[in-house]
Amino acid sequence: MSEGMSRKRAVRCYYRAYTAGCLDQTCGSTLQSSQVTDLDRFKYLSVHSDESLVTSVVLTLITVWSLCTKAVSYIKYPKACQKGIDFSRDGSYMALAERRDCKDFVSIFVCDDWHLLRHFETETQDLAGLEWSPNGCVLAVWDSCLEYKVLLYSLDGRLLSTYSAYEWSLGVKSVSWSPSSQFLAIGSYDEKVRIINHITWKKITQFEHPATVESTKTVYKEVERRPAVGTDEMSLHNITTGSTLFNTQSKYEICSLPFQIPVVKPDPDRANPKIGVSVLAFSSNNHYLATKNGGFQVHSLNWHCSGNSLILLGKDQLCLCYMETDEEDK
Repeated sequence: MSEGMSRKRAVRCYYRAYTAGCLDQTCGSTLQSSQVTDLDRFKYLSVHSDESLVTSVVLTLITVWSLCTKAVSYIKYPKACQKGIDFSRDGSYMALAERRDCKDFVSIFVCDDWHLLRHFETETQDLAGLEWSPNGCVLAVWDSCLEYKVLLYSLDGRLLSTYSAYEWSLGVKSVSWSPSSQFLAIGSYDEKVRIINHITWKKITQFEHPATVESTKTVYKEVERRPAVGTDEMSLHNITTGSTLFNTQSKYEICSLPFQIPVVKPDPDRANPKIGVSVLAFSSNNHYLATKNGGFQVHSLNWHCSGNSLILLGKDQLCLCYMETDEEDK
């Protein structure tokens, strides 16, 4: 490794390569290169891949190491953006965002031998991210938040369609494909989610995130109750032997409508205020879409692999939600 690489970075690089060797005793190796002075990101290209991808901190070069043959490939001009690299689900292709001469480009590489399949310029002012559809046929590319623009490209670099919901306001914040590749969800800074279809690439519906629920559906609220603790139970002995001090009981109450959802109002004077739809998550069965708006007090959400339950993580609570199914589905 180069002399400018810190010892901490070098140890991390060796450790990751050695981990691959633990899975297959025939392909353990140490990554060495004079082209990279400091490591930023390290990842394996796919579940069955024997190659690893490393980017530098300043993102001027991408290095691909083969852990079996120790062959090295270099990819120049990667763009430092929100999501500038994405692999097709089967691991066959890699799409890379590039920035050359103040213009945005996309390069598509074949992961088997890393030859360049397509290289084309995108109609973006400042490309912010790209993502393959699950079937690997369409590449979604979106512009920075200063311009609402989503472009759909085919595998051979042809522009299939361009979608823009509005102008002169903050635009796209999150993008997610449905598992079937039939729908593309676009979360925006206007706190709306727009769904476009894969046939006409037009909007078929949109969802808002109002703070007040006026639906006719029943709304439940979890209420916690802590039992009263007397002074005789506050001793260290009673606490360690299992008193009622930490016993918390909860129940669900039906809320009256309309119901006000607790939200955190963003501070416009602070940098990167939490506004807009930041998370989009389709269930694996393609039935549901979970979203997170900026003001909602949810840190993360994850679907179960069955697609019938959802885990929500808040600041102080963890909630498991089960989706209601029809009788014929049971």
